[in-house]
Amino acid sequence: ELKQRSMENQNASRNYFLGLLDDVLEKTLEEIVRCEELASWKNRYDDKEILDYLISQFQEAQTLKDSVRRKLVSALESGEFIFRGSAKTSKSLADNVRDAANAWLKTSAEKVYHKYDLAPITIESTATQRLLQFDDLRSVPPGLNQFSIIKADGSIVLSNAAIKAIEDYLQNEGQVDGRKLLDHFIDAPYGWHKDTTRYLITIMFLASIVKLRIAGDTVKVKGPLAIEKLSNVTAFNSIGVSMH
Repeated sequence: ELKQRSMENQNASRNYFLGLLDDVLEKTLEEIVRCEELASWKNRYDDKEILDYLISQFQEAQTLKDSVRRKLVSALESGEFIFRGSAKTSKSLADNVRDAANAWLKTSAEKVYHKYDLAPITIESTATQRLLQFDDLRSVPPGLNQFSIIKADGSIVLSNAAIKAIEDYLQNEGQVDGRKLLDHFIDAPYGWHKDTTRYLITIMFLASIVKLRIAGDTVKVKGPLAIEKLSNVTAFNSIGVSMH
């Protein structure tokens, strides 16, 4: 049943991790809650005998939690992972639950964020602001020329796959708020860092691929207002972006 459910569109980014418990933990969990509730009263009393009892309840809760944890780990070690209709046992992935989970999540994340490799760099937050200080893109240093997107003659590599992905989105959506734009590309299937997307939009603006909408005005060329709004995420959130 879970295999079938995992193939539904709304569950395309969801992992399932199944384990079978040998016994029901409900009573143990109820006892943990009871012990912790009693232990929380310790600041109400000064009597040593009562305090010792309440402290013992806290210790009992910790002991029971450790027991539950061991049982869960044991169940999961004998369990299986499910993602998009595929299943693998934990033991087939690694000797312990942590390593098995990490291996499985790495594989599934690559499928969920399968367009991450179009822009797999976390660009420094100040890079866009520094880039905008150059009037001649031929003089942009390599450290600000991410993805080698600026050619030696100062022109932009318009065939860059990340730029094409943003173009496709804007062509379908029309004008998009900066916040929505950043949120779209940080989500699956992209997973791009917001500063990376903002850098790419800035490159597209400098190449006259996109225009900005700022406080009701259309901005098509670089100037103080455009620099201000493109220079950080907070300011970028408030603008509109559309194809030129």
